[in-house]
Amino acid sequence: LFRRRRQQATSRQHAARSCVVLLAGAFFALGAAAQNQFDVPVERLRPAINEEGILDVESGQVGEHMDWDAAMWVGYAFNPLVAYKPNDAGGFDRAGALVSHRIAANLVASVSLYDWIAVGVDLPTTLLQMGNNFEGVQGIPAFRAGIGDLRLVPKFNLMRAEDYGVDLSLIPAITIPTA
Repeated sequence: LFRRRRQQATSRQHAARSCVVLLAGAFFALGAAAQNQFDVPVERLRPAINEEGILDVESGQVGEHMDWDAAMWVGYAFNPLVAYKPNDAGGFDRAGALVSHRIAANLVASVSLYDWIAVGVDLPTTLLQMGNNFEGVQGIPAFRAGIGDLRLVPKFNLMRAEDYGVDLSLIPAITIPTA
């Protein structure tokens, strides 16, 4: 009797998790269609939200209830956004750098809830950015700083390594325009 009730509870938990994952996936897919197709991101790094990830690759692992992580990533880029113009030979010549120097940071944090979900945030910030003007194209204003778009990263654990030999999670990230 105890085993049967436990199996029923486990089945209900798996069904509830599946519903949450499907609803979250549908919600985040709708938001992706509304993004502007002409945005050109200068910053390409999307760091992992917790210590289990490696650089910008998320881990499938979710920590125990109320485990948390926080970090700050800082980086420098030289000429991360360069414009080219067509030449007479059919190729392209460098016209100049729209962004010539950039110092950026990402503030990331996450908290695990109920051993099967982790919620992370990533706030990219530009500490210093300098640009150039050339041939009628206006670059980025000198000494520009600010925050970027906030990234919310929920992580739903589907399989644990202790039970299945591998960690598998669904990670439907969403970007909220805050810049």
